[in-house]
Amino acid sequence: MKTIFIDTWSWINLFNRKERQHQQVSQLYQTFREVGRTIITTDYILDEVDTMLFKRVPVNAAQKAIKIMTTAVEQGYVNLIWITPERFEAAQKLRTDVTQRRRQFPSWEGQGVGSP
Repeated sequence: MKTIFIDTWSWINLFNRKERQHQQVSQLYQTFREVGRTIITTDYILDEVDTMLFKRVPVNAAQKAIKIMTTAVEQGYVNLIWITPERFEAAQKLRTDVTQRRRQFPSWEGQGVGSP
């Protein structure tokens, strides 16, 4: 079974019909639920979505979206990952490691291959 990670903008596109990708994201979300794919998001992302929805859509629409997300978590459609201090530190370390590795790449400019 495949897993999909839903970030802030995916949730915003799902719940705000004015977003350009609303229809596409809505169809994907429904398909994922129908075929039983595991959907993952984090508490940080849901907090960000809550804040953004209340700025972008009417209050009743934001409240409805929050209820839908909460129900999806409660019913097991969405796996909510809580960001603990340990997980946050691990993510920061991973980001630092990736950034350092990028700096170690040789410069490809002028060699006809473009940047890595």
